[in-house]
Amino acid sequence: MTRTANRIISIAIVFTAVYAILRYNIFKGVEWTHFPLYIMNKILAFSGFLLLVLSLALEPAYRKQGAAWFATRKFLSRTCMEACPLSRWFQQQCS
Repeated sequence: MTRTANRIISIAIVFTAVYAILRYNIFKGVEWTHFPLYIMNKILAFSGFLLLVLSLALEPAYRKQGAAWFATRKFLSRTCMEACPLSRWFQQQCS
């Protein structure tokens, strides 16, 4: 993965983390004890959705900007569309 792809992913995760913390912990008053599960779920779900939409929307920019956009899309599609992504964590076979 290229530096540009890493930078895009990092910016998206930091942006969604700031957004989720401000929205849920600061303005809605969700307790900080819920951060590890509830808020991190919001951060990861929103950043995944944002990166998927971003990778699909910016594919035409591949011709103008170079291979970095295509590399990001390729990485995200392989990561998100894996047949059984959680099988590594739970020693189970996917059917």
